[in-house]
Amino acid sequence: MKTRLQIKWLLPFFILVAWLGTNSCKEAESGKMSVSKLKVSSCSQTLKSDSPYLEEEFRFEKINDYSYQFVHENLLLNCDIDICKIEIVKDKDGFIIYESSEAGGADCVCPKDISFVINSTEKLSGCTVTVYYNNIFYHTGIIH
Repeated sequence: MKTRLQIKWLLPFFILVAWLGTNSCKEAESGKMSVSKLKVSSCSQTLKSDSPYLEEEFRFEKINDYSYQFVHENLLLNCDIDICKIEIVKDKDGFIIYESSEAGGADCVCPKDISFVINSTEKLSGCTVTVYYNNIFYHTGIIH
């Protein structure tokens, strides 16, 4: 009889512990960001100015409060690069985007666009964003 009584109390206890454990995991994941829909364009054939070097541009296009399309335009890359790696690191004022790729083997460079969607569990509007490509500083801005 005593054993049945102990089992009767242990089951609700384990359910409570499991529930607390899942809630603490959700809290630990707050502020987590991920990247989806990563694309690297082909070489751009259009020049927007007379200069042989196109001006790089950075755009954030709002999808919703928690997702933004990021576009890094006119980044001079080796002609055969079509894969890029993105890492996002949260810092005190916002986050840092690290873009990187392997060195290409072609004997040319051309302007390419890198685009991807940033998904977050927190609102992104007002965050400061710093962008690096292969550990070289490129841009700092605020998401509006």
